[in-house]
Amino acid sequence: IIYTRIQTCRKIELCSITNTFFTTRDEMIEKLTTDIKEYLEKRLYSRLNLEDLCHHFHFGKSHICHVFKSKTGIGIIQYFIKLKISEAEKLLCKTERTVIDISSALGFESPQYFARLFKKETGYTPTEFREFSKVKTTSQKN
Repeated sequence: IIYTRIQTCRKIELCSITNTFFTTRDEMIEKLTTDIKEYLEKRLYSRLNLEDLCHHFHFGKSHICHVFKSKTGIGIIQYFIKLKISEAEKLLCKTERTVIDISSALGFESPQYFARLFKKETGYTPTEFREFSKVKTTSQKN
């Protein structure tokens, strides 16, 4: 998707691919942020860097990072990690896949790096989380 940069808040711009009119800079930022989120959600099972994202959206790294953070309050990479950790939680609860397999499938560099990020986000290691979720599920059934 190619976005036309808006120079002033009052200027009406045309997004060349979607033929969407943006009457304000805020509308443009909202659309870009939504598109970035969708792009990241579709790529949960892959590795991604900011350069790929910038290339896809045709914006510079500092601009795209600033726009996303100003709208969401969180950086793009942090948002992507949170999405991956959320997906990992689901996989840990609903499958018997190993932590190594899950970390690899989600594109983490190593199981150790994955476990460190997972604990930072959830307060549990992946193994502890799986055990806790099993106990919780068992107690809810009884």
